[in-house]
Amino acid sequence: MPTTARRRSTTNWPRIIGALVPISVAILGWFTPLGKIIIDLFAATGTPVPTAVVASVVRITSISDGEIIRSQAQSVTGTYDHVPDDKQLWLVVVRGSTCFPQDGPAILDQTGTWRHGPINFYASGSYQISTVLADANISALLRSGVGSKLGMPCSNAKEIISTISVEVQPSAVIPTDIPLSALTETPLAPKETETPSGPSVKILGLGPEVGEDVPLVKGTYSNIPADRQLWLVIFIGSNFFPQDGPAVLLPDRTWNYGTIHFGGPGDFIVYAVLADVEASSLFRQSVKQLKSMPQLPAGAEVYDAVNATRKK
Repeated sequence: MPTTARRRSTTNWPRIIGALVPISVAILGWFTPLGKIIIDLFAATGTPVPTAVVASVVRITSISDGEIIRSQAQSVTGTYDHVPDDKQLWLVVVRGSTCFPQDGPAILDQTGTWRHGPINFYASGSYQISTVLADANISALLRSGVGSKLGMPCSNAKEIISTISVEVQPSAVIPTDIPLSALTETPLAPKETETPSGPSVKILGLGPEVGEDVPLVKGTYSNIPADRQLWLVIFIGSNFFPQDGPAVLLPDRTWNYGTIHFGGPGDFIVYAVLADVEASSLFRQSVKQLKSMPQLPAGAEVYDAVNATRKK
């Protein structure tokens, strides 16, 4: 009996399979038009068909997380993936709950890389740099906050994509043991513009008394040659201290620079200097090595000078 029952079960399999095939075909045939009906329903009501959302990815590659930098970070670069066409990429400096939008937006290249101009910090200390994707409204809000010393609540930068931390140190170590009034006169006279079409640079709103840090120094300029960069150089005693530069030249013929750091009490002179490629390279070397310069290099010309005193 068991053998007979087993045989009957085996011989019934073709019948069972034969019955299931048309049922399966019917089910598949029912779901296919149902899917078409759903898609047609979305189209008829004007509702877009749901699609998978791909997350945007933005990375900062020119600055490492935890890096020690100076008061101004030069051209910042990175990579990106899946940035929507209606969004712009902004950089904001974050301190606590306050965000300082940088002059943007960044430029997105077709190769999946992006680039941004210099980032300004307003004092030494710990900061974060965040990348933000912003629509037209948020971009307008961020643009209105560029250059503000007060910043804005970080809640306004709604779509923060990535963040790195940095430690900002002064551009140069200025000695603190030089007595007050060590200088009685300006040792270098600013170069006068020989023709109306010649270069002109002015420092605005600095001095005569200053604190340890002066954030966001500004001024005006005109007719700066393409092969020259604008640097700020502090003079005290017999030493020149190039600040981490160059300054940022804006289209409206104004310029700005991050933070000037003064040492102990003393009388200082802040020079606005136009430097050629070689002089700019020597300035960068001085900043990197945290060393002063006994004199300005050839290829560096002073176009404005402001006296500033830091008292105790």
